[in-house]
Amino acid sequence: MFALSFLLYFAGCGKKSDPVENAVPTSLIQEREMVNIIADMQLIEAIYRKNQFEDYDSLKIKSYYARIFIKYNVDQEQFDKSLDYYQKSPRKMERIYTQVIDKLSALEEEVKSG
Repeated sequence: MFALSFLLYFAGCGKKSDPVENAVPTSLIQEREMVNIIADMQLIEAIYRKNQFEDYDSLKIKSYYARIFIKYNVDQEQFDKSLDYYQKSPRKMERIYTQVIDKLSALEEEVKSG
């Protein structure tokens, strides 16, 4: 449900495509890897909110994000530039978030089935 709200948010956030403004970053994170990174971020957010909802600490969340970046061998700047690039193309962003939702849904089914 949480991931679905992100999909709807980002699908509506696309800007008009300006070739100069939407130039491909030199260190663009490929879509498949963006799916994995965003899915991991969503898992961290969900786990953290479920276990410590009253004490939401954005600094702690950022430290978890840093670990995700290490896992995928990217940095915050590279992620931000890639996310910005994809957000300027609603179709690409929708495709990424559809895959994130599919990945999280499959994981949820796997956990439910034991």
